[in-house]
Amino acid sequence: MKTAKFDEIKEALEKEKSEDENRIPYRFTILPDFPQFIVLGYMPKQSVIREFIKVKPRGFLFHN
Repeated sequence: MKTAKFDEIKEALEKEKSEDENRIPYRFTILPDFPQFIVLGYMPKQSVIREFIKVKPRGFLFHN
C-alpha cells in the first residue's frame, strides 16, 4: 500500500467535488508523520476536513 501525502488527497477530493457538487467525496490514507493513525479526509462543502482515527490493538478510537 502506497502512503499518500495529504496534499495529494486534498487535490483528489477537490477534483471529485468539482465534478459533482452533491457528492461528499472521502479518502483514507496513512501518513508517515502519524504512523499510529488512519487519516480520513472528506469534503462536505467547500473545505477539506481531516480526521484522525487511532489504531489500537483491540479496535479503533475516533472522537474519544
